[in-house]
Amino acid sequence: MQRRAFNKEFDDVHASKRQEILRVSERTERVKQILVDLKSDEKVSVPSFKSIEMPETFLVVEDSEIPFEKYLSPEELAAELERKRLEEQRRLLEQADNARE
Repeated sequence: MQRRAFNKEFDDVHASKRQEILRVSERTERVKQILVDLKSDEKVSVPSFKSIEMPETFLVVEDSEIPFEKYLSPEELAAELERKRLEEQRRLLEQADNARE
């Protein structure tokens, strides 16, 4: 039961913060417009969530976080080469079709 109470409170606080960030973002846009009107080159920071505040991204691994290329089996490599060959063939046919116009 404590877990549910915690999750509900977390969701409530998260929703509240999301609303505040949206409100501040709207004001920030107005400040940016004023700075443009004043011909100022000042930078205005835009509020956002930190990655630790977004639990849905904790267990998501982005491709940019992996420092090496994915291993492709010989079958996958052959399929990828065939896909590229067909794509190139399609592109060339489209170019030839466009040349007639």
